[in-house]
Amino acid sequence: AANVLRITKWPSAAAKAKGRISLVAKTEWPETRFEVHESPEEIKVTTSDVSFTFTRATGANSFGTPSQQVILEDAGHSFIATEDMGKASHQVLQSWRATNPSEALYGGGSYQNGLVNYKGAPLSMIQFNLEAVVPFFVSSSGYGLLWDNYAWSYLNPPKDALVKPIAEKGQSGEVEFQ
Repeated sequence: AANVLRITKWPSAAAKAKGRISLVAKTEWPETRFEVHESPEEIKVTTSDVSFTFTRATGANSFGTPSQQVILEDAGHSFIATEDMGKASHQVLQSWRATNPSEALYGGGSYQNGLVNYKGAPLSMIQFNLEAVVPFFVSSSGYGLLWDNYAWSYLNPPKDALVKPIAEKGQSGEVEFQ
């Protein structure tokens, strides 16, 4: 479909080589016409309905209209090495910057935090007893975002972390509570 883009980020080439199972069950899609423009700085993909730009130096990306008007852009991302049930894994942090100041972002599941609009709000996306993560968000600007990720993720992580990885001190996979 010309209005659907699937973008995959990996913390390393080794992680990419392992592959993963997607939350998206559909594997066959109709052929879609698209154009790719590459430069030393970036890669741009455009369909009749949407555009995507990847910045090589930073790994940042943005989504927009076919005429390259930015709708949603990467405001920061990282992969933090950790261990989950005895296996190496990553915590994923991702922030997005929307270009429409009056936009609202709904969805994401069932949380006990009293929020309905998650635009700019920090959200820890992890299953708890009374909280169910459904990693799909709908914008009042007319787009949707599926966060196809099994890892503990943060949408709009807080500026001051409550937990800091000791990996910053050179010991991967452990955390230090402050």
